[in-house]
Amino acid sequence: MKKIKKIIVLTLLCLSGYSVIKFINKIRDFFNLKDNLAQYLLDVLGERPEIKVNYSAIGLNIELGCSESLIEKEEELKQIVKSYVSDYYPSLAGYKKNVKIYSTDK
Repeated sequence: MKKIKKIIVLTLLCLSGYSVIKFINKIRDFFNLKDNLAQYLLDVLGERPEIKVNYSAIGLNIELGCSESLIEKEEELKQIVKSYVSDYYPSLAGYKKNVKIYSTDK
């Protein structure tokens, strides 16, 4: 009986440790996403947009502040951002990604 209790406790500890590691990786990826996405968009588009990233339980909300010339390509830009997150951040790929684009020109 004592062996069964030890096995159950050890299994629960392993599962909780695994869950904590996955959660830490998601948080690390979330914080890295803002800087790396800005650099990626600079390389691809030739312009560094303003980026705001919010994480919720159901998804990622990404807001991009761009010039008018990039807003004209809004759907293409949304697809670029979504594919970047899916390709480079597999821990965040399963979340719904909402991309909003607004103008920074005055």
